[in-house]
Amino acid sequence: MFQDSVSCICMLLCHAAGLGMSFDIVSLDAPGATGSYDSHFASKAAVACDALISRGFDFALVHVKAVDDTGHDRLLAMKVKFLEVIDRMIGHILVRLHDTEQLHYQLHQAERQAWQDRLVLEQPEQQQQQEQPDSTQRYAICITG
Repeated sequence: MFQDSVSCICMLLCHAAGLGMSFDIVSLDAPGATGSYDSHFASKAAVACDALISRGFDFALVHVKAVDDTGHDRLLAMKVKFLEVIDRMIGHILVRLHDTEQLHYQLHQAERQAWQDRLVLEQPEQQQQQEQPDSTQRYAICITG
């Protein structure tokens, strides 16, 4: 995992949240998440994205119990439906993280240009000693079901 990483878990189940606490993983509540077939999956995705983008988390685990339950309940058609829902949810997560990364990139390009402009005024030996700021955002997200 990442050095000095901060992780979060987006799920409803108490035993899973307890497991997360064992590993210093913060449990976040997603409005409308029920841990059942009527759960608000978009809310879980939004909470995970917000945690990664705005709250300083490096890793988010999103558990979708409905996919697991459909297998136990032998509801093949519903399992396919929920896998399609999860597929769309992952798509929304990827788009949001990509859009955020693009915004960060544009902001850091302006910072990088200012840094390069400043170096032009300095002596060449000082230029070699300074490093450019790292503008790469690193996220890890895991969707389980």
